[in-house]
Amino acid sequence: MATEAGIVPTIRLAFDHELGAYRAARQVDDPVAAWRALERAHIVSQTHLPIHMRVHQADRARDIRYARAELRADEDRAPDRNRTLRR
Repeated sequence: MATEAGIVPTIRLAFDHELGAYRAARQVDDPVAAWRALERAHIVSQTHLPIHMRVHQADRARDIRYARAELRADEDRAPDRNRTLRR
């Protein structure tokens, strides 16, 4: 398993800052700010695989959250259609 040893301190600080900004934006439901922070974390981490993979994990989790939200919104918009399909 890869470790995070050997990461340049300034890169680590920048990465931690951007990932923190991503989480903060996510908490206040600001998808644009969250995406921009995740993009910056992605760029900063590109030379360090362990932290770079954390960005990809966060991105996949973001995709899943938004896909689930879209499915819930679709169900809310068409409740009669869903009842018909379940019969």
